Amino acid sequence: MSNKPLNTKRSCWLKMGQAMSMLNVSRDTMRSYCEQGLVCAKKLPSGHWRIEQGSVDQFMQTSSRLVVERLRGLML
Repeated sequence: MSNKPLNTKRSCWLKMGQAMSMLNVSRDTMRSYCEQGLVCAKKLPSGHWRIEQGSVDQFMQTSSRLVVERLRGLML
């Protein structure tokens, strides 16, 4: 019998290129998001980044809301 809870949500970690594609940004921009903590990321001993998919999804929702709010302000 296992001691693990039945409904645990496991994190899905993306490679840099995958996260870049999701956000449609350059490598430098994605690295900056990671370093600033705008997305949940970890740097591996090899120097490669892994970015949590849930934080990328959340970032997309947040940033799209900001864009809509800015556009509304311009249209008034």
